[in-house]
Amino acid sequence: MPYDWVEPAEFMHHRDVIIYHVYKDDCFQSGPRSYWFAVDERGGDNDGHGDHGVFNVQELDAWPQSGREVEECIRIAIDNGELYAVVGDEYWPEGVNEFGHKSP
Repeated sequence: MPYDWVEPAEFMHHRDVIIYHVYKDDCFQSGPRSYWFAVDERGGDNDGHGDHGVFNVQELDAWPQSGREVEECIRIAIDNGELYAVVGDEYWPEGVNEFGHKSP
């Protein structure tokens, strides 16, 4: 059975960065992942870190801080330059690794 691509729902927007949901098995009806998101609408469940801007919020620097919610961690990551907006087909500016994190 053929599938039609459906743009993922926007999870949040902070500054110029749009964060999209990533869906289980890339199937909208299966519901969104709890901790996997993308900065690119093309990001999917089969993508790893950095592929189509997909990331696991638990891998962000802000996550280990107890009591922080997912949205707050993502806002902090954007403010600290850990996550960036997609510009064309470029996901990360110079000095940022394939996971969207600043290189040491």
